[in-house]
Amino acid sequence: MHDSSFCRKAFTLCICLLFSGCAASLSDANVKGEKAVTENISLADSMNLTQPSDGSSDAAQMKIISSANGIIASSILGNEKGCYEVFDRPAGGGNLLYTDYATKSHIYLSNQINSDHNNESDTSYLESTIGGCYLALSDDYLFIFKLNTPSFAADETSERQGYIARCDLDGADRQILTKLAANESIVSGCVACDGENLYYLSCLLQDDGTTTPSTLIQLKIADGTRREICQLDSESRHFIVGAHQDKIILKSILNPAKLSDDLSADDIVRAVQEQVHQLTLLSSDGQQQELCRWKQDERSEMFMNGNMYYWDKETNGLYCWDLESDTPECLFAGPIRFDDEVSYDRLSLSADSFDGHLLVTAVQDSDGQAVSCAFDPISKSLQKLTLTSDDEKSVLILAEGSEYFLVRYGLMEYEVPDYAPDGREITTTMLLPNLRLIAKSDYWNNIPNYILLDDYVYSRKP
Repeated sequence: MHDSSFCRKAFTLCICLLFSGCAASLSDANVKGEKAVTENISLADSMNLTQPSDGSSDAAQMKIISSANGIIASSILGNEKGCYEVFDRPAGGGNLLYTDYATKSHIYLSNQINSDHNNESDTSYLESTIGGCYLALSDDYLFIFKLNTPSFAADETSERQGYIARCDLDGADRQILTKLAANESIVSGCVACDGENLYYLSCLLQDDGTTTPSTLIQLKIADGTRREICQLDSESRHFIVGAHQDKIILKSILNPAKLSDDLSADDIVRAVQEQVHQLTLLSSDGQQQELCRWKQDERSEMFMNGNMYYWDKETNGLYCWDLESDTPECLFAGPIRFDDEVSYDRLSLSADSFDGHLLVTAVQDSDGQAVSCAFDPISKSLQKLTLTSDDEKSVLILAEGSEYFLVRYGLMEYEVPDYAPDGREITTTMLLPNLRLIAKSDYWNNIPNYILLDDYVYSRKP
């Protein structure tokens, strides 16, 4: 068992991973003094991105259908009409919930209006969410990724076993596409879809505590046929981070920092900063094309619409690279200041984007001061986001519709009814997101015109 000091080291590592810095440019012509570790590989030399990898002209386009932060951040996910949500109940079960933008209501994704929503006859019912239960969403289906319950053994009850299921957008016709092996884990990273198949990374936990190399899995949506496409380098950590045309964008950490009890916090920070990241295009047949490399402390990046956006530490600029050009476009450079005239040193990019905007944090390195911002790549404007909830926390976008954002306006206590394993009715007080709608223009202009939802799921604590 690790002691508290080691836990603090691990926590420091996580913070560094989340807020690590900036980028080296992708072109010698664009930035002077480029570090040797940053390597551009001309796509024209070995792969034509304008053509599908199978040689045809009409190969299906690849899309990311989970949260851009990865499948384990996908407990809430939406489309233009509404937002789906996994509700983890106190007794270990759960339900699928839905926020309907048209009726402005928060409901069970259920075929039964007057129901306790606690058995398999109800389309919202989830027998177990222990271990993690997450969502992916295509144009036609909602997908449920239930991970294995910790310490699951092959001879234990089915409710503990992980699976991937498909259902209609109204929750009907749920079908399990595949069950996870007892020692199988879905790797942190996104889920991609080409319309006919899901693509995700998987690995197996071995008896000695190590894992097998990550493997790209193709899962056929129609019948659950599962195929292992390729096994990735065992010395690196790999994440699906985006999609470009008919290919997956894969990010790999080539020399992941290794934690041990004898490392100090400073040692961990240095090890993390020296991690080398590699970006690769991965085809559905397993072909790989390396695009570039950079050190962790040189770049903060995200992916939107097949492009990579990144903050470059050396030039103090925000760039867009469309993956087909050798030279990225500089979108923003110069001092980072707002009305308060405070000067910030850099931008840290969030993986998520909404309404064509990048969500970024302006950071002042000297004292750690930070503010939430949005960047519009079209107008090339950076604006400060000032909406806060009653607890003075930033109002966070959870999902995007055609007119509205679904936002979290802080947290609120709710009385949640449930059933204990022995069948007794129980009520638990839970701290849950306070969901509201807001028009997109109001959010970007910091106007607090919130729309309250009719909530048919939670009862607020008196």
